[in-house]
Amino acid sequence: MFHAGQISVRHFLFLIALISVVSLISGTATAQTAGSCANQSSRQQLDFWVGSWNIYSEAGAFLGRQDVTEWEAGCLIEAVWTGVGGDTAQSMNVYDPGLSAWRQLHISPTEIADLRGSFTSGTMTLSGNLFEPETQTFAQRRWSVSANGDGRLQQVFERRSTSSDSWVVERTLTARPAASDPDSPAAPSASEYQPGQPGCWGLADRSDFAFAAGDWQVGAARNRLSSLQSGCLIRERWQASGNDTGVSYNFYDPFTDQWRQVWISPSIFIDMTGQASPSNGAMSMLGNIVYHNGRTAPFRASWTPQSETAMVQFMEEQNGGVWSSWFNATYIRSAATAQADVAFLGLGGGQVSSNPAGLSCSGGPSGCSANFRLDAPVSASGQAESGSSFAGWSDGPCFGQSGTCSWNIGRNTELTARFTLNTVPDGRIVAAVLPGARSTYVGGNDVTVFASVVSRASTPAQSCTIAAPDNAPANLRYRRVDSSNTAIGPPNPVFDLAASGSASFVLAISPSTETPADGYVFAPVVSCENAQLQGVPGVNTFSLSIDTVPVPDILSISATPSADGVIRIAGSGGISFMSAAAVNIGAGDGSAGTEEATITVTADDGGANLPLTLQVCETGPQGGCLAPRSAEVTSVFGSDAKFFAVFARAQAGSAINFNPGSARVFLRFRDANGVVRSVTSAAVTAPE
Repeated sequence: MFHAGQISVRHFLFLIALISVVSLISGTATAQTAGSCANQSSRQQLDFWVGSWNIYSEAGAFLGRQDVTEWEAGCLIEAVWTGVGGDTAQSMNVYDPGLSAWRQLHISPTEIADLRGSFTSGTMTLSGNLFEPETQTFAQRRWSVSANGDGRLQQVFERRSTSSDSWVVERTLTARPAASDPDSPAAPSASEYQPGQPGCWGLADRSDFAFAAGDWQVGAARNRLSSLQSGCLIRERWQASGNDTGVSYNFYDPFTDQWRQVWISPSIFIDMTGQASPSNGAMSMLGNIVYHNGRTAPFRASWTPQSETAMVQFMEEQNGGVWSSWFNATYIRSAATAQADVAFLGLGGGQVSSNPAGLSCSGGPSGCSANFRLDAPVSASGQAESGSSFAGWSDGPCFGQSGTCSWNIGRNTELTARFTLNTVPDGRIVAAVLPGARSTYVGGNDVTVFASVVSRASTPAQSCTIAAPDNAPANLRYRRVDSSNTAIGPPNPVFDLAASGSASFVLAISPSTETPADGYVFAPVVSCENAQLQGVPGVNTFSLSIDTVPVPDILSISATPSADGVIRIAGSGGISFMSAAAVNIGAGDGSAGTEEATITVTADDGGANLPLTLQVCETGPQGGCLAPRSAEVTSVFGSDAKFFAVFARAQAGSAINFNPGSARVFLRFRDANGVVRSVTSAAVTAPE
């Protein structure tokens, strides 16, 4: 007895990588204390937003993850965004007692917004000023968030140029709880550098407060000022004994052309603006302090650097027109360190060194590491050897940049330096794509396929990318995967392959246009500096069907007894087989029960007219046909996996030469409407 089901089960883990669910644990609020802002009735109005959310566009495309947590007894609600492309943003959301309104400070390398508003009829609506640094554009934004009543949230972003203009909806987003989202993809990875951005906004004064970034001891207390959002934000986290805690956002405010600090703790709220002294670099700010018992007073503070390891802070409050000391302290930089690791990519050679000294290594599998004082400024540079060029940083805090990489090392950091050959010989690449077909609908979620690219034994391939073909009905993004098919590294990387080298990727396909009933042959375009992938139908292409409504989406994968993807028929007129496993992760087709689809399974040789007779049967999980073999099998797919076998009998006296590009057996899955919803295949060979 053959065991087609067992062979398929062994490989079926491949399918799980396409539909895995990731759950995150959100932060926990600290306990409320008497007399704090936590006892204000308005404080709880935004609590429904707290959680870890998958964010989808109005068309249903996954855009990224938003983690919303409570701090300071719930007085601060902080939202941190990570997009699928690695873009990041975060916001401080507080009830501002000075304005008697909710306030949001939204900060990223691409925009800053200062919004105010209120909670009415189940919706939090905030509006105010917006600045976009790439275009140096000022505008106005309105943002609202509300619960849909089904566990999901809706966020609406609107924009107008001036207060006399009408609001225009930019985008409407849906937030699903990440832990229970059935379509939940893996959480995207953040890229600390936003391509095209010269640091933070390119504003000349943005680094005036950079000296304060670090991990500091202040007597028995600890104060951590982290440089975030590519240096756009210095986020302060104060921790002393008991409930003596606080958080502040410090940033260069383009609406006032000054630095701003907004501080929140369970007992006080501070809002100040100011600037650095040209003589000694000290940062001075002036504003107001509001105690949550209602008292308000003018307030000022200064931070003066003494050395790389020390700074002095003075804070004063005004009462009756007289300034008096409120808090004074000497900050001593913590001795804690963070590690920087350097790895190398590319076909060329070179070295990486750092300032301060520590990193010093040449290209190789091991790279090098060094420890630096926590939150200290560090720079690393690449020097190419003869015949090579430094192509820039392929991962880490300077992803996408060339030249010297400079950052504040606030945590253990990995940098990847890429060196290329100045002259590379003509090459050749081949590729394979799995599964052979995917189905989705306009407005639906992305679908994914896996691709492996291999360079021939005699030549490497340099500066390779993957893209959608021209006029494709969908867009394409990709990331590299490891041996367990887990996405790693930055999105859309430029990659290199040594001679006989290979790399594997997950391709995310975003539907944009409906396809014909027989689908669209999607041939990913793999282009290298010295090689171009030639399309081989069924090997490095897949069938993509896009409808206007949810449809079945069958994932299938095959295996052969030789475990090499080849049906090897031993003798003239002999027979062999491949087995397959399949599961429907899409909708039903209306032909059976809810979420069920009637699927017809057939086998063919792709029109090659091979001297073969092909038959199909459905098998049990342990192998063995459930019914006699036939030209086709019809089965109702629910949520469980199905198993099949294809029997290939060679015509006596006719050879099938080994040619995986043209001699193949295909197993196709068609729904009740005759649309191909999945394809899997194997090469076939037989002696004469």
